[in-house]
Amino acid sequence: MIGSYWKGAVAGLLSCLVVACFVVETRPREPSDSPVLQFDPHFMGLADQWILPGESQSFTVQLRNLSRNAARVDELRFSCQCATATLAGKSQLPIQLGAGEAIPVQVTVMSGSGDRGRTELTYGAVAQVGHERVNPGAMAEIRFVQHLNAEPPLLSLGGIKQVDGKRMEAVDLWFPEDGESPSTEVTLESDDPCVSVHLERFPVPQSSLDGGNRRMTFGRVTITINQKLRRSV
Repeated sequence: MIGSYWKGAVAGLLSCLVVACFVVETRPREPSDSPVLQFDPHFMGLADQWILPGESQSFTVQLRNLSRNAARVDELRFSCQCATATLAGKSQLPIQLGAGEAIPVQVTVMSGSGDRGRTELTYGAVAQVGHERVNPGAMAEIRFVQHLNAEPPLLSLGGIKQVDGKRMEAVDLWFPEDGESPSTEVTLESDDPCVSVHLERFPVPQSSLDGGNRRMTFGRVTITINQKLRRSV
């Protein structure tokens, strides 16, 4: 009787061990595509802070090693030649990043003479984590502003038929408050007989806010489209 009891107890214990091992082996694992190295934050919205020609703007994000292995960052890449960066204050790569560590990445964006409008800057790293090659990436939205700007910067009119008659659109011309008002005459030309343009300059520039910046609107361009003037080909 006692022997049967111990046999049952041992069998039950072995069953528990087998179930425990099964639970351990079949517990959910982290997906293989989970990030081991990532930028934090992943997105920086900086379009409200203008970057004028010849000026630069910097922002800092963290590059985090989320794995249990050390990482080596070999290279930083950017979608625009206007951007550069330093890792932990060092411009020389490669650089080591321990398991669970984070280092600051300072990204600097410089505006050239021809840069204008909102730009999505994507940037990333080429790195090695353990035996795995990884390429974490992130994005920042920036805005280049010229000394002379148009609002809206693009007019999309779609299709216009001859029977539609005249159509008029307006575009405001402005400059940053801390910039210089265009002192020379602004010349507007159109080589399309259906399109005529007229500039009305305001005696006193009108001030308004654009995000956290103030802009001065000094004129309005009126664009008239008349398809009835289209020459037959």
